[in-house]
Amino acid sequence: MPLKQTLLTLASTSLVLASATVASAMPLQTGVYSDERQRYNITITQLDDQICYVGNSIRGMIVASVTPLPSNTDIYEINQSVTVLQQAAQNTLLFGSVGRMSEFSRLRDWSDADLENAEPQVRECLTTDEPYFYQVEFEI
Repeated sequence: MPLKQTLLTLASTSLVLASATVASAMPLQTGVYSDERQRYNITITQLDDQICYVGNSIRGMIVASVTPLPSNTDIYEINQSVTVLQQAAQNTLLFGSVGRMSEFSRLRDWSDADLENAEPQVRECLTTDEPYFYQVEFEI
């Protein structure tokens, strides 16, 4: 196959794959997610229309409201952050900056019992009408 035709075929395939990826995005799914090494946990919570993100590591915790980007409602922005979230599949959450995201796998669902036992900041985030952000750093 000539080089020009090969490049056109690759470009067409890339466009189809990119379209399929965007089309397969879905709303954020509540649950507890972890990275491959389980060093960082993400919890996605929701109460009515309010979605909140909880990030936990040995270094600290962040609780923040989450809203869809106006330019792409499949990508969600964490309040006061340059970090975004995207639900790639039912049990797969992407986390990071646009174009440089890490994959997190769902460990378990988020339940009403979790809400009852949640940190006060999580309940605050879920019940406020304002953008919410809380951060604490732990001493190591």
